[in-house]
Amino acid sequence: MPTPSVASQLAIMYSSDGMVDLYELDCSSFGGSVYYFTPQCYQDGTAIYFGGQIYTRLPIGIESLETHATTQSLPQPILSISNVGGLILGAVNSLGDLVGAKLTHWKTKVSYLDGQANADSNKFVGPQIWYIYQKTVHNNTLLQFSLSSPLDRPGMMIPVRQVLKDAGINPGISVYFPGVSPYRMNPSAP
Repeated sequence: MPTPSVASQLAIMYSSDGMVDLYELDCSSFGGSVYYFTPQCYQDGTAIYFGGQIYTRLPIGIESLETHATTQSLPQPILSISNVGGLILGAVNSLGDLVGAKLTHWKTKVSYLDGQANADSNKFVGPQIWYIYQKTVHNNTLLQFSLSSPLDRPGMMIPVRQVLKDAGINPGISVYFPGVSPYRMNPSAP
């Protein structure tokens, strides 16, 4: 199967059914700002707005999102961002390589973007949420970061709370898990 040409891919993007990638990089938990990026723009070069927010055009993408049902390890995708022009270089240098920043990725159709006939900021695919684990590549043209799942954080365990069986709380009921629900069962209630 031949690889689709750039022109055919752009034609899909510029149609009313094309998909748009939207990224939010939240560095506010350690004193930074919240950045909004998209690798796309309209055919005339104007910026994309979604939900009242302007998304800065920047070559950005996530690779290695593949997951397997049989694996026990969580995916660790790679975030690639263009360093040409140094749009986020200041934040990378001043905020410890953005380690711990939250990355949220949405996809939506062009027809749902602000300013379109069917604009609707409630229609999107996702979000996928990742955290920057470490910076892996830094040169004049490219920044790459290794991402981790929200479940793959230091000290994170599943289940978050310990679940214990305690039959003594409700006499006559043999199974009750007090760590799961704040409600207690009353066997004498109608």
